[in-house]
Amino acid sequence: MKDKIVRQLPYVLLLLVFVLHLPFLTADPDYYLSDSRDAFTDEGLNTSQLRNYINHGQLDFYECDNLIKTPLFNGLLFLPLKILGTQHIVARVTILLSIILLLFISMRSTYLKSIIAILSITTLLQYFVFQYSHFSLSEMISTASIMVGMFFLYQYIENRILYKNHLLFASVFIAIAYYAKIQFIYIMPLIPIVMFVSICLKKKQPLNYNGPGIKDFATSIQWMFLLFLIYLIFWYWPNHEIFNYVLNEEASGKYANLFLMPRTIGFNIIYVLFSSRTWPANLLFALSFVTGCILFFKSRDRHYRILFTLVVAWLIIESHKLTMIYLPARYLVSYYFAAGLMSSIVIHQILHLQKKSKQWRFAGAALLLLFVTNNFIDYVSMFKNREFKISAVNKYLESGMEKPNQNLALGPWAPSLTWECKAISKPVWYQFFNDDNLLEQNPRIVISEPGEADSNQAYSLQNISLEQYADSSRTFTIGKWMVTVFWMKPAQ
Repeated sequence: MKDKIVRQLPYVLLLLVFVLHLPFLTADPDYYLSDSRDAFTDEGLNTSQLRNYINHGQLDFYECDNLIKTPLFNGLLFLPLKILGTQHIVARVTILLSIILLLFISMRSTYLKSIIAILSITTLLQYFVFQYSHFSLSEMISTASIMVGMFFLYQYIENRILYKNHLLFASVFIAIAYYAKIQFIYIMPLIPIVMFVSICLKKKQPLNYNGPGIKDFATSIQWMFLLFLIYLIFWYWPNHEIFNYVLNEEASGKYANLFLMPRTIGFNIIYVLFSSRTWPANLLFALSFVTGCILFFKSRDRHYRILFTLVVAWLIIESHKLTMIYLPARYLVSYYFAAGLMSSIVIHQILHLQKKSKQWRFAGAALLLLFVTNNFIDYVSMFKNREFKISAVNKYLESGMEKPNQNLALGPWAPSLTWECKAISKPVWYQFFNDDNLLEQNPRIVISEPGEADSNQAYSLQNISLEQYADSSRTFTIGKWMVTVFWMKPAQ
């Protein structure tokens, strides 16, 4: 009976995690999520072209910069939005259920099931991971795909004869990460790197198993390039003009130069990772890492040593983001997940030490309790601070749009505020997208912040006064931003 309960525990915990998401499925992102607009606007921007296609038969790669970057993410949402309607909650539930499905796929052995059970407590309820798991954004789909790839790779390294196809499966899920969002292209060489390091360390630090060889390294390189070639042939090349335009515009100036890199890394560690909100989680991650390294050299458990090494390799690759000048919350989701996964592996190992040391088991239980306490505090804070301003503005626009098929909504906030009214929505950024002939597009509404910071002053820099061309307006406060809906006068 006890063994049966233990076997079912991961499923029960995942169900509990799903239930804990339910109060947030129509809520705004948390007020303190990010200093940038982040999910407040990006949930709409990530899906605007897909929704315009479903609702109006209009598919234009030059409407926005998101579809070209997130093909698989939009492909995942297509059928649910087509069948159930282009509603915000449909997109959110689809992403949440997809992540849970990926977690189910990960539970491929008793050992991995127990890791997922601890992960549910330490990581899936972590402030950032929890929120991005129900946002209609691509970050968590990519992150969960990397995790599945890591688990397939772990099984391949652990027993290459029994799991001979798992190197291919691992490579496919790593590719899915950047198919879902091209910014995850940095994870592409992870498997070959792991194979190469394993070969180099095989003689010096034998893990008491027949580790990967040169053939495995060569095969991982083959799969990596083949899957990347598929992306190039079927997505990049047919759309290379808009693809290059978007990436050239957005990739410039993201990373510090070599001279400023130490200062940037220090700033991001102190003011981003160890800010007033994030320091408890990162301190627990650091404690877990130090403990994990001690256990790595003391333990003969090859399961632990292999999986800990793989996830640390993932974390090392994630650390390149510390050199970024602009480091919003969504860029750190994969780091928090990887760090939480590493901590879960360490805690599992502590709680299952062969010697059953009371001191170690107490330390593991204490570490797990600290994770639970930190996540509980954050969850209660998010629950108390819930707001539904985006939903309210959606209902306001739905009531005001009599003929959505004939209405156009412009502005970076427009895609997030037009889920319900189903108007055609297009963002506007000065000298980037949709800033030409603004009034000639005959918008029914233009949505803008006072000062037009959201559009890089796309209107005022072209001597367009929105107040002059509007017959009425209404201002809302959403999160940290004031947003005005301008009802434009009919074209003369």
